[in-house]
Amino acid sequence: MVEGRVSSFAPVVDERAKVLILGSMPGLASLTAQEYYAHPRNAFWPIMSTLFQFDVALQYSERLEKLNASGVALWDVLQQCERNGSLDSSIVRSSQQLNSFAEFFHAYPGIQAVFCNGNKAYRDFSEKCND
Repeated sequence: MVEGRVSSFAPVVDERAKVLILGSMPGLASLTAQEYYAHPRNAFWPIMSTLFQFDVALQYSERLEKLNASGVALWDVLQQCERNGSLDSSIVRSSQQLNSFAEFFHAYPGIQAVFCNGNKAYRDFSEKCND
């Protein structure tokens, strides 16, 4: 179980990015593996592999390249937070530190759409990052 302060990953992005998919904060399986959406029951990679026509069994680095080649970037709304376990509901709201989206969008002006993978990511991005 993750105890205490946790940090998100660097964004997976390059100059081809047109779409940004945001999570809230990686869960325990992802933090342990140091990979976005690493939990075996997470539907993210099967969905992406179907949408963008690649083998879900590819190595992580190859899956990331397939997303980048398709114009998709990944990141999290939160840079750091305190949380016990993996659930978004366990995040201590007062501990949340958001990623710098103004800098991110300045660096990647080709991004035309932002999608959130859950209610927590959507709520925090909508409330705090509407610049």
